Amino acid sequence: MPFGSPGDRVAQVGEAIRTVRKLFADGTFTPVQRPAPPILVAGAGTRLLRLAAEEADIVAVHAGRDNTEDGLRARLPVLREAAGSRFDELELSVNVFAVGDGPIPERLRQFGIDPAAGRDNSHLSVLSGDTATVVDLLRRRRDEFGLSYVTINAGALDAAAPVVEALAGT
Repeated sequence: MPFGSPGDRVAQVGEAIRTVRKLFADGTFTPVQRPAPPILVAGAGTRLLRLAAEEADIVAVHAGRDNTEDGLRARLPVLREAAGSRFDELELSVNVFAVGDGPIPERLRQFGIDPAAGRDNSHLSVLSGDTATVVDLLRRRRDEFGLSYVTINAGALDAAAPVVEALAGT
C-alpha cells in the first residue's frame, strides 16, 4: 500500500479495525478464535486519537512531542469527546521505556526521548526513582488520568519487576 498522507494512514487504520471486527462478527474466523481480540491503537495526533476513541478498545496514548503529563492532560478531552458514552469502557495505557533509580539509558534517544528529560518523572515513558516512588507515581497517574495499565519495553523488564510485584492485585 502507498504510504500516503497522515490522513490516509489514519483512514487505513480505521479500515483495518473495521475489517478485523467484521471478520470476527461474520464468523470468518473459527469459533476457537472467538471472541474477537481487543483492538489497541497507539498514537498522539488528534485524528488518530479520535479514531482510537471511536473504534478501539485500548488506546495507548503518546502525549505529544515531550510525552508529558501536561500533554496527556491535553489529549484526554479529545478522547472523551470522541468516545462519548463509551469512554469509561476504554482502556488507556502508556508505554514505558525505563524504570528505576539507575542511569537513564542513552538508547532511549532512538525513541525520541532525551535521557536528561526523564530524570524528574515529567516524561510519561520514564519512571525514575526507587520502587516506592515509581509505585506512587503510577497510582497517581491511574487515579488522575484513568490509565488502566502501562506496557513495559523489554529493556526495562528487570528493573520493573519490583514495581510489578508491589502493584500486583491493586
